[in-house]
Amino acid sequence: MQRVSRNAASGSQESAAHAAPARPVIGVTGDSAHLQVVPVAESPVYGVPRTYVDALVAVDAAVVVIPPVETAESAVARLDGLVLSGGADVEPSRYGATTIHPAVKPSDRDDAELAVLRAALACGLPVLGVCRGVQLLTVHFGGALHQHLPDALGHDTHCPGGEMGTHRVRFAGGTALHDIYGASQVVNSFHHQGIADTGALVACGWAEDGLVEAVRHPGLPLVLGVQWHPEKNIEDRALFRWFANQCADRHQVDSAPAEMRESHGHRS
Repeated sequence: MQRVSRNAASGSQESAAHAAPARPVIGVTGDSAHLQVVPVAESPVYGVPRTYVDALVAVDAAVVVIPPVETAESAVARLDGLVLSGGADVEPSRYGATTIHPAVKPSDRDDAELAVLRAALACGLPVLGVCRGVQLLTVHFGGALHQHLPDALGHDTHCPGGEMGTHRVRFAGGTALHDIYGASQVVNSFHHQGIADTGALVACGWAEDGLVEAVRHPGLPLVLGVQWHPEKNIEDRALFRWFANQCADRHQVDSAPAEMRESHGHRS
């Protein structure tokens, strides 16, 4: 029987490891909640809705939950991409509002999540904002929000009766969302706030009533936000697949030898 040397076996294992496709590590910003661990007791936890994890795992990404704590931004350098998840409202004073609408329920995530976002942008990570996430992204780049859409628009199409609704969104040509979905797409809708001013971002998707539903950064093509919840649509993973592919491309460049990174124009 032919014997294989340890060095040869080790070499073949290393070759197999190098040949394996890159699986990007994507962070998802989390929230605080309470988990009922036994019938009479609850325990405070940090986490994200399972739909985010399932959507990213379905497109072959590894997922890390980023809790809203002071040191969270320290983890960003180990990531290949960042998803800003949905949740409660951004504090209105952050976009210059002097009064708060009674329907607004500010989150305690803002400080930690903005620190994570700043770190991700400094690292050049792809960033995808979802619902609250696109609103936080907008506020970070100098934009502003409608505090309560039924008052601003005169209807509740974007959160009908406090339930999940649907409507069509049209996309600007020549954008990633147009490449993914075509000229328009029916999306789910569950938000009582919306973008009033995009700030330094550029609108690239609009609802039928004219409300901005998607934004992009004009100088950072992998910074994108959508107002709907793509993670809840188990029949369509196109946006998450696109995002995971961008993160995987960055992972491959970062993992390459220095001379290859230089040939890609990547700064180490």
